[in-house]
Amino acid sequence: LGFSYRDVGLVLDLGYETSRVVPVYYGHALTHHGVELNYGGKDLTDYMAQLVPAITHRGTIEDLKEKRCFVATDFEGDLEKAKS
Repeated sequence: LGFSYRDVGLVLDLGYETSRVVPVYYGHALTHHGVELNYGGKDLTDYMAQLVPAITHRGTIEDLKEKRCFVATDFEGDLEKAKS
């Protein structure tokens, strides 16, 4: 068969107001199986503003989000790094 997990995957489009997820199979985007969510970067900024009410300037929250937030590829390892 020659199947490899490198031949399949997901494309994530995380926008300001919406996010999209589309599966990819052997290099072909399966758009009819994709999902669009009405959540995006704006919603994350709003949520972070609620978590840190002392920061009132929206630009500061967006800057914090863009420079310090990331997706953990090794959650346990990143958690241990944060503790030390």
